[in-house]
Amino acid sequence: MHTIFIADDSELFRLTMRMAFEGQGYQVVAASDGRDLLRRLDAQEADLIILDLNMPGLSGFDVLERLGSDPQLSQIPVLMSSGQADKETRARCLALGAREFHPKPFSLRTLASSVEHWLA
Repeated sequence: MHTIFIADDSELFRLTMRMAFEGQGYQVVAASDGRDLLRRLDAQEADLIILDLNMPGLSGFDVLERLGSDPQLSQIPVLMSSGQADKETRARCLALGAREFHPKPFSLRTLASSVEHWLA
């Protein structure tokens, strides 16, 4: 069973993603911000991360930088999600190692397809 980590400061978003992906047979670990995500990654391995950009404490940019500086964590596919979807933001996320950028609101079907692709 693959484990998906979801980091987003919106409790509703985390709950929605948890229900959707657990319903597809994935294990889901939810984090409320970047620091929480990094703590959870110390305790458990992730197969994929869905990461919000704008969170208190450590932003998605900060998390991407930290993941990229760790040889083991840098191998985990990261799918960014954010309402801030201008070209510069997308380009910076991809340059920092995100595999894809999904602007909010996005289609759950599209995100699920991306998850399946990266976990295949």
